[in-house]
Amino acid sequence: MKTPDKIDKLIIRKLSGTATEEELHSLGNWLDSSEMNRQYAEQMQKIWEKSIDSEIYRAIDLDKNWKKFETQSRWGKGKSRSLSIAWWQVAAVLVFALSGAWLGYDYWFAKQTVTIAAHEQSVSHYLPDGSLIYLQPDSWITYRPENFQSADRKVSFAGKAFFQVQKKNTGEHFVVHTFNSQTIVLGTAFTLNSNKKANSTSLSLYEGSVLFTNSRDSVMLQPGEKVVLMGDNLQKQNFRENPKSLNFQGSPIEEVFDALSEKYLVEFFYDEAWPGCEISGNLEAGTLEETMQHLDFILGINYSINGPLVIIEKIDCNE
Repeated sequence: MKTPDKIDKLIIRKLSGTATEEELHSLGNWLDSSEMNRQYAEQMQKIWEKSIDSEIYRAIDLDKNWKKFETQSRWGKGKSRSLSIAWWQVAAVLVFALSGAWLGYDYWFAKQTVTIAAHEQSVSHYLPDGSLIYLQPDSWITYRPENFQSADRKVSFAGKAFFQVQKKNTGEHFVVHTFNSQTIVLGTAFTLNSNKKANSTSLSLYEGSVLFTNSRDSVMLQPGEKVVLMGDNLQKQNFRENPKSLNFQGSPIEEVFDALSEKYLVEFFYDEAWPGCEISGNLEAGTLEETMQHLDFILGINYSINGPLVIIEKIDCNE
């Protein structure tokens, strides 16, 4: 999911201290609408801070780049040049980096290997193509930004994560490598769980299609299908054919989320377990939103739904 360009501009204006009260109010509403929006803004701030400190920033002819930026952007037309030197220099660095027009910064950044790791808490991360990765604790992903300029966008991964991949042109793929498998996708949403100690990798598909392969076999998946690779044994399953019952009797909340995941083709992500948090009763409420509202009434759940991803932020069942 790509962030609207106007939001990027609002974040830049806030960081530079040039945003108006109306712009700050608009940005505040966007930030308050979801946790992912807040995390995206935090990532933008980190890029901003790094751009100020980098040697590339100090070496670039920023005045020349700003003049070029003025001729190519609506921001530069009919506007005063009285902005402070710090604002327009940093804005030139950041905006050119984000748009790909500033080749000096883009070259410097593209040659780096980026590793995103989730330790005790889940972490969301937007890749250079706008694809969203939501990492569960004890998971990591690594990639080179330059790979996203080629036909095959390649990443390496371990742990468990939700992927929402941006679709590109025909013939361009997104490729995920684990210790024992390769997943080739176009535009799709899926959960990948790779555990080297258990010698297993599994993939559950919610949207689109993927080609899952190991050294011996390959399988094409459609929404509602799952593949499990245990050792060299690759098995394809359809979890929509035998959905789990939503009639619970003292069931741990984790089992409830697992059953809802298969019924609604969504993935639940949360940072912790809730010992003693159990459900008894029938949750056949209709839509996913209606079911989540029912759970909220029973347990006091703070959650957000973003397409096939459901993020559980808090449960009050033990309070």
